[in-house]
Amino acid sequence: HNRNPNNSNNNNNYPLYDWYAFFDDDVYLRKEYVAKLLAELRPPPDFPMAALPYNQIPKILGFDNRRCYPPYTPLDAAEDDGNDDNKYDQFLYPWGMPVFYSRGALDVMSEGYRANSLVEQCAAFDVTHDVGNALLNWMYGLPAAMLPPLANLPDVRDDYIGSHRAGREDVGERMRGKDALDRGGRAIALPEGDFSFYGTHERWMSPRNRHPEDLRKLMTVAERRWFPNVTTDGFRRTFTYDRHGDPRSWPEGVWHTMEISDCDMGGEWLNE
Repeated sequence: HNRNPNNSNNNNNYPLYDWYAFFDDDVYLRKEYVAKLLAELRPPPDFPMAALPYNQIPKILGFDNRRCYPPYTPLDAAEDDGNDDNKYDQFLYPWGMPVFYSRGALDVMSEGYRANSLVEQCAAFDVTHDVGNALLNWMYGLPAAMLPPLANLPDVRDDYIGSHRAGREDVGERMRGKDALDRGGRAIALPEGDFSFYGTHERWMSPRNRHPEDLRKLMTVAERRWFPNVTTDGFRRTFTYDRHGDPRSWPEGVWHTMEISDCDMGGEWLNE
């Protein structure tokens, strides 16, 4: 999106664009629409930030029983702190499905990528990359702007940025009723191939879905805002930061993997 051929100060060996996308291989994106939305954000070239669909609500880092937060309940945190603030907010970030990075974000994260940062964090928490890049974005303290939703097929709406589960005939079978009783899927009459990328593209190219820029159903540019409960300094409250500091300052080729046990600072930060 918006390649900048005049900027020769690129030592990271990747093409210079304003934005970069990271998404699953079963995601169909309406790229012209997404490019228009991202262009409205206009971050400075060196400003590191992420942009994600707002239906990816901020979640506790990690997944299932492998999560990153202190062993305190929200009630304990409020009582220790003397107010109603929920200190768990320091450990929230939206999953990156998909996630769009500004050029400034890629500049600060590229050294970590070379040191397998995403792979190492996914392995440490036993999660897939969409959950893992939320960990990574949180460690780098990236502020996150809100975009319109990405929705699971077969739902299609003019203001969505695209579809998840495209090319997944296993999902199509469940939605058509095959194995619906066994798997809890909804039985919906859909033709064969409806979940293919071609079928998804045909859905989005139908006349009623062609002009999302003219519609203001969910979120206008003026209404777009940052994700609530996403802080840029939560990582500073971990043992990993205490030992190694900001990942932007780590030596070339070095990644200090944050383990789940590193998330607990013994509750000391609750009284800050």
